[in-house]
Amino acid sequence: MSRGSLDWSDALAVAQWLGALRDTLGDHLAVVDDMLRPPRARELGPALHRERAGETAAQLRQLVDAATVPEPDGGEIGDPAGKGGTGPTH
Repeated sequence: MSRGSLDWSDALAVAQWLGALRDTLGDHLAVVDDMLRPPRARELGPALHRERAGETAAQLRQLVDAATVPEPDGGEIGDPAGKGGTGPTH
């Protein structure tokens, strides 16, 4: 998936994206949990922690980027139709 490529109106695509997000987050948390164990109780060493945490963090960033709605061309934020509307003010 590329940036903003998730079609939020496609229930199957969203379900698949959520599954990938859940699996990748689970993998990342497993590495972090192992890092937090006492040294002799760890299954991985520092090099594998760094490698696997880096890989899963990159995958998480890709998943979030794929779900991010890009700004419309020529429009303003809050102007999904790109017709120059003012959008919400904060």
